[in-house]
Amino acid sequence: MMQDRIAFYPVPPCAFGPLFNYNHGRGTAELLLPSNNPSVAWRSASSTRDVFGANQLFDDGHVEWVNMNRMVDVGEDDAPGSPCGNGDVMSVLP
Repeated sequence: MMQDRIAFYPVPPCAFGPLFNYNHGRGTAELLLPSNNPSVAWRSASSTRDVFGANQLFDDGHVEWVNMNRMVDVGEDDAPGSPCGNGDVMSVLP
C-alpha cells in the first residue's frame, strides 16, 4: 500500500504537542528546499480538523480517498535521520 503523507508527532521530543504533517487540508504549503515542485511540499497543523484525508493505493491497484476520521495511528515510520523518524503514520488497515 502507498499513500499521501499524513505523519503524526504525538509528544516531545518530536514536537511540542500534537503535530500533523500532511498533503491535503488547510494550511500553508511548506517546502524543505527552495522549489516550486508541489510533490515536495507539505502542510502542518496541531489539530485533525485541518487534515482532510489521503489518497491510498492498495495492493489490488485501486486508489481510494480516505477521510481523516477513518484513519488510525498504524505505527512509527522508522526512517533514518532523526530520533523520531518521519513520525507515526496515520492510515487505514487494508
